[in-house]
Amino acid sequence: DGVPWNNNNAESAIKAFAKYRRAADGTFTENGIKQYLILLSVYQTCHYKGIDFLKFMLSKETDVDRFYNQR
Repeated sequence: DGVPWNNNNAESAIKAFAKYRRAADGTFTENGIKQYLILLSVYQTCHYKGIDFLKFMLSKETDVDRFYNQR
């Protein structure tokens, strides 16, 4: 409720999940989906903040905002 029909952030996330679903070809588990969605969330957050996802992951930082402010 309250989300516009043309919400680009939501559409982008759905597209990324749809690609994962096609690639997994029905062989994913509930746990695998949960882990993928967590990584997707971190990836999308990095993307919107202009942070290199790989650099963030390799930094082992757990707070995207703290990493962003250290740049």
